[in-house]
Amino acid sequence: NWFADHIDQIDWSDEGYSPDNTIGIVEKDVQATLDSVVEFPDIDRWPIDEALLETLRLLKPLELNPPTC
Repeated sequence: NWFADHIDQIDWSDEGYSPDNTIGIVEKDVQATLDSVVEFPDIDRWPIDEALLETLRLLKPLELNPPTC
């Protein structure tokens, strides 16, 4: 897919988790979405919800190899 073939062109692709970077913003967006469903009692929270947040927080910086030509 495009992301796999062009990961080195995505400026934040090598970032690990930090509350201040793009991954931290994704974490905040996911948390806000999960917080919003509290208003709907018919929508249950699932263990995968917390697992997703925890996985985002555990992301380490990615060491990208420069493209070879």
